[in-house]
Amino acid sequence: MTVSLHDQISASESKRKLVSWKAIASYFDCNESTVKRWERERALPVHRIPGGKRSAVFANIDEIESWLASGMIRKGENEAKDASDAKTIQESKSESMSIPLGREALENGLEEGPSPTETPLRTRSLFRRWLMRAAAYRVFILAVIGVVSLFFAYRVISSKLETSRVPAIARIDGEMVELLNSDGVVLWKKFFPEGFWGDFYEEGVGRRTWIGDLEGNGQTSVLLLYHPAVEPLAHTTTLICYSSSGQEKWRWMPGRPLPELGDTPQYFITNGFAVLKSASGRPHRIVVSSHNQPFFPHQIAVVDDRGRTISEYWHSGVLEGYFGVADLDGDGREEIVATGISNGYRQATLVVLDSDRIFGASRETARPELQIHGMGFAQERIRILFPRSDINRDLSVYNKAMQVTFTPKSLLVSVTECYLLPRCSVLYELDHRFRLVSFTPDDQFRNAHRQFYFSGKNAHVFTRAEEAQFRKIRCLSGCSSEFLADIIQDK
Repeated sequence: MTVSLHDQISASESKRKLVSWKAIASYFDCNESTVKRWERERALPVHRIPGGKRSAVFANIDEIESWLASGMIRKGENEAKDASDAKTIQESKSESMSIPLGREALENGLEEGPSPTETPLRTRSLFRRWLMRAAAYRVFILAVIGVVSLFFAYRVISSKLETSRVPAIARIDGEMVELLNSDGVVLWKKFFPEGFWGDFYEEGVGRRTWIGDLEGNGQTSVLLLYHPAVEPLAHTTTLICYSSSGQEKWRWMPGRPLPELGDTPQYFITNGFAVLKSASGRPHRIVVSSHNQPFFPHQIAVVDDRGRTISEYWHSGVLEGYFGVADLDGDGREEIVATGISNGYRQATLVVLDSDRIFGASRETARPELQIHGMGFAQERIRILFPRSDINRDLSVYNKAMQVTFTPKSLLVSVTECYLLPRCSVLYELDHRFRLVSFTPDDQFRNAHRQFYFSGKNAHVFTRAEEAQFRKIRCLSGCSSEFLADIIQDK
């Protein structure tokens, strides 16, 4: 059968047409929605056949190739597709219809904007960067927390180690003094071959030591009063200062040669010591109370933090009843309080000194032979005498002021009247201006008085007249005009 030329041309033209969206999409090797979008947005040459509810479409391959050659499709996100690239695509299509343009290539390379595969890649890239930053922040925060934790751990451990090396307790063990920390661990020991005098330490070594920041530099020092057991009355007490590690820093001894004692051996026994309060960061001062053995002079000395005597006060009569410091008038400065015996008057006495005015010797007008010379007269804050009871006059040479108790408004002074009987005393109450508030003979004193005067020519009961004699305390120095009218003042 012979095919006419017209039929050959018709058949040739039909091969150059793409009928339906499916055929057009197959030509580009993509889906129908893509070519429809190109027809709508990029003027892809597509023709519609009139009639029918859904118009049939077709496209001429020649027109499509011309459309491609016109440069209507560009590379998308990264580079522009120029006309020569479109021409290359056209030539490639003309050479062989059997090599379709890949869907992925068209959608990734020919579409405008990011491709469908590029968007999830970008999302994954951003997510990875966020994860890396989060991990870096986490590492940084953990590092900061670790450094802070190590710092506080170091502080806690250092504090514990520092505390464990600080002396807190002193203890005597045979011929050894031991310094322990707050946990009871022995930090260091010192050996004293002459031992420790038992009578001197009968109230415990704690009364003979002080532990604290003496120099105001944050370092702990230890003060120890040492008195040997071998021939104790032929030795002078020594004040020793140690560092916190046990290194001896200095030694100080009380007393001085006094002409009044002549050739008598001049040994001094310390009754007590105290450390005065000081402003923050400034060295402390030490007050030491010591008496001559066996005679009358008594020294109260102020010593600096290096063991040097700053000033001293001397009293004729032993002040061994009580010794301490207290802020009696609330002015922030501590006064030195001591009780004992006045040898010049053979009476119990209370002496109060201003800590900044320690100098001179007590004035002894009643018995000038007991006056300590070459120092000038002292100016005591207060110096008073307590009257002797009739039983004391019959049984003893003098009475003796002993314990002092401080209250917010007053101080209580216990005066011993009977040495052979326990707690045979009279309790005096003075306000902080040293005015007499009250006095109370205790039951032991009343019992002793009744027993002593039960029979004999002096037999009598304790009378109100005798009790009234206790009001006659005597002021020797420092008393104001407000002192009670019935107190005899010594001019």
